[in-house]
Amino acid sequence: MRSSTERVTRIAHISDLHIDADGRHGARASRVVEYLRRRAEHLAGVVITGDLTQDGLDREYEALAEVLDPLSGVPVFVCPGNHDDRVLIRRMLLNQPGGGPVNQVVRVGELTVLLCDAVVPGRSRGELGAATLEWLAEALRGSRGPTVVAFHQPPLALGVSSLDGSRLTDSQALADVLADHPQVVGILCGHVHTAVRTEFAGIPLIMAPSTAYAWKLPLDRADPDHGVTEPLVVLHEFWDDRLFTYFQPCPDYKMEQF
Repeated sequence: MRSSTERVTRIAHISDLHIDADGRHGARASRVVEYLRRRAEHLAGVVITGDLTQDGLDREYEALAEVLDPLSGVPVFVCPGNHDDRVLIRRMLLNQPGGGPVNQVVRVGELTVLLCDAVVPGRSRGELGAATLEWLAEALRGSRGPTVVAFHQPPLALGVSSLDGSRLTDSQALADVLADHPQVVGILCGHVHTAVRTEFAGIPLIMAPSTAYAWKLPLDRADPDHGVTEPLVVLHEFWDDRLFTYFQPCPDYKMEQF
């Protein structure tokens, strides 16, 4: 059993909100936000791995800000997805100029989180590219403690043709960068709209499902079906020098049992 004096870092991981101006997906995202708000005192931060909006429009980022507003007391960190606009993320969410890759180093409790931009403008596939891979290598050289790397598209195939064609294309280059950095305790991503836990380059790889709609992967690996009864949130706890991951449904808060 974990000691009461042991230092624990707990972060929430959500993805693929696909917020649009007419609110189609905002209600489910708001349920997840409400679930997290009611547990805010236990969270060191929230990581969102891309596709924050549906079409990358300024009014959608305004709607996103409204959805996330109840989490104002919890640090929220984002990386872009293929549905996002780098310029607007920088200007409207990060208060930064420019339109280059949105790469960030943040400290979340006992963890360093490296948020990487894998967006190829106009394409659904992901690619970190030479500049971001170089940035990541430098950031890892400067990170001595436990570290998590986050980006949008997964670096490996799931065996589903409609998903695998848009995975990260330079995954071997990523594996090469990670090879000499045992301090990396987890890799977080999204994009596939379903909850998956596996390994990449010997490191736990966790894919968060979409808050907007999730895909159920059938055993025959045919094209996935849409829809789940409850949105999910992924909770990561770091303690005892390892990462523990929990997939938690988010029922309507009025229906919760405590």
